Amino acid sequence: MTSFGPEVDAFVALLYEVVLQGSPWQSVLDALAALARADYGTLVDVDSLSATIWFQALTGSEIHARRSSLPHLAPLQPGDRPPALRWFSHRDKSDAGENLTASVGIEGPRAVSLTLGRQRAAGRFSVQRKRLLDQVLPHLDRAAWLGRRMTAFARGAEIGKSLIGAVREPLASVSPRGELWLANEAFEALLLREPALSLRAGCLVIADPRTHAAFDEALRVASRQAASPHPLMRGSIASLHVARGVRPPLALSVLPMVRVDAAPWLERHGALVRIVDPSATPGPERLMEAFGLTPAEARTVCALAEGGARAELAQRLGISLNTVRSHLVAVFHKTGVKSSGELVQRIRGLDP
Repeated sequence: MTSFGPEVDAFVALLYEVVLQGSPWQSVLDALAALARADYGTLVDVDSLSATIWFQALTGSEIHARRSSLPHLAPLQPGDRPPALRWFSHRDKSDAGENLTASVGIEGPRAVSLTLGRQRAAGRFSVQRKRLLDQVLPHLDRAAWLGRRMTAFARGAEIGKSLIGAVREPLASVSPRGELWLANEAFEALLLREPALSLRAGCLVIADPRTHAAFDEALRVASRQAASPHPLMRGSIASLHVARGVRPPLALSVLPMVRVDAAPWLERHGALVRIVDPSATPGPERLMEAFGLTPAEARTVCALAEGGARAELAQRLGISLNTVRSHLVAVFHKTGVKSSGELVQRIRGLDP
């Protein structure tokens, strides 16, 4: 970064630190006022077109009556150049003070409006201070743009995390190279207990080399389709089976990850990876939801699926053998099965 002197360098360093940390801009405004030797400063990120519409709605004034302001408020079209960055001086003939205003981060009708003021007793801004303000103005412009994008990116990531986390079955978003971006709790738990899958240097790895090669190809195809105009075309979902010895194989699906975020700086084309474990036992909440079981009945079914005689179940659950039997009788009736083996098959065929 080109050095403009210690005062400007310190301000620019603070400016970008605030933007990258997502902190409020009050410290930036205070530092800007100190740099200018101003008595006060204001900073407002406004949408002028929305403000004009609200003005009309609240006051009943007609837009054509404010026609002189419309060219200034009209959205910039792609390819249009925003106004040049500069500070404007406003002085009242009856007042020895001065106000400086500037607009930065202009995107269509949206802009950050800056005002620095000196009261009559303080006099006007010196030529030296105005030169320093001219030096920091491009950085303020860049920081306004960057700050909006950082905020939008954080919001988009949080939305993506909450959507993936709301799914019960193992689900994750993955980069074209297999890097794990976001994963829900079920996916992370599966990685911990499943030897057929692992993470190496942040990338999802399948133990069987042939299956992993097929997985790599599926990721590349899904990522290309995610970037295409029609990402969900027929045949875009790849299905793989991950062998696990004597246990039933995992069913792994790879499909294009279509970002719903409209902002281009958020677009990262990748894939969603969904895994179904046919031998997995749904949790108590899922059993209660699917069959109308009580919490105690659902816990008994989960213990039964883990294996063991009924006396062992009673010991693990801390209840009597007769209570275990009563719970199972009620569960058989609610699920429509006639034996413990049939019950286990029934619940393992249930979606997580």
